[in-house]
Amino acid sequence: MTFVRSRFSLLFRNPVILGAIVVFSFALYLYIFKFQSNIYGFFRIGSVLPFSPYLELKKALIFNGELGFDGQQFLSIAFDPLLHNPDTLSTLDSPRLRYRRILYPLLSYVLGLGNVNLIPYVMVAINIASILGLTWIFTQYSKAKKWRSLFLLCIPGVWIVLSLSTADLLNSLLTIAAFYCYQNSRIGRTAILLSLAYLTKEISVMMGLALILNSAWKRQGKQILYLGAAFIPTLLWNIYVLLRLKSQGFLGINENFGTPLLGITQKILALINGGFSIKNVYEAYAFFLLIVIFASNLVIAAKSLRENRVIGLATLLYGVLFISSSMAMLSYFLNYPRQYIDVYFLLLLTCCNRLPNFERLKLGLIAAAGIESVIFIFGHS
Repeated sequence: MTFVRSRFSLLFRNPVILGAIVVFSFALYLYIFKFQSNIYGFFRIGSVLPFSPYLELKKALIFNGELGFDGQQFLSIAFDPLLHNPDTLSTLDSPRLRYRRILYPLLSYVLGLGNVNLIPYVMVAINIASILGLTWIFTQYSKAKKWRSLFLLCIPGVWIVLSLSTADLLNSLLTIAAFYCYQNSRIGRTAILLSLAYLTKEISVMMGLALILNSAWKRQGKQILYLGAAFIPTLLWNIYVLLRLKSQGFLGINENFGTPLLGITQKILALINGGFSIKNVYEAYAFFLLIVIFASNLVIAAKSLRENRVIGLATLLYGVLFISSSMAMLSYFLNYPRQYIDVYFLLLLTCCNRLPNFERLKLGLIAAAGIESVIFIFGHS
């Protein structure tokens, strides 16, 4: 009996195993209860856009009258990553924008062996694996306080992405792993991970630029060369997409970004005019918490610049995007916690390191994010 208790004690002291139990439980809860054992529920497929020619409509869970969500776009590409069927393009709302984010759907296609029945499960599994991978990385930062890596489960974007099957978690895994390798002077691995992140979502370029600026500060020319080379694969891929999809809209910044501060101003006015409905209060909570986390990361980095210079630089660069976010990005709480999920992870990095600066502030923000996550998990349908 003592042996069994010790084994259980060891099991529950392992943050990755504990995280796996929580994440798998949530995924099963969604799959069985929310989606009635239909894997397509994870992709929030709407009825407005054309369906993928590979989607079996009799099996799919369709949300009638809805536009659908990004997971639907990734699923369509995962079914046909080489665009063999011309009808695949008609399912994409912005083909050039969607197709340049190729890694998540391509990886799902490869791991799913091209089987359309298996691919949706693989896409969900990749997001679960990404959460556990991130948890492991944060345990490496936490040292004696490895349990703090479980603060990752407080981040609302984690649960939003898992429930909608978008590429943000895979992108964050690659980005944070690149940051970890950079801090451990593994520049070759850093460059490889960044190049993969750029092929997953273009926002990871902000972390790449932060690392380049930090290397320039330290006058590390070799590091700059490696980090600059990481842009080559995504540059070549973007050129290919531009040439392959000549008549399929634009390649650059989409409608999610525009005049600086305009979208934020519109969002604040919308929240003021929205009254005290539960949805509007939750929106205000999520929106202003993100702003506070942006500001807190900058203050924490400024007070411990030697250790957290990259965190400060990355937060500044993500902040440039944030203040340029349009109302299309900020209008709904499912969008900005995903788009800026790395800002939460940067805060978590400051929680897991050994510096005691602003301990109460950091733990308070993580707790506030946890409240947002709990409300999402039990309140969102």
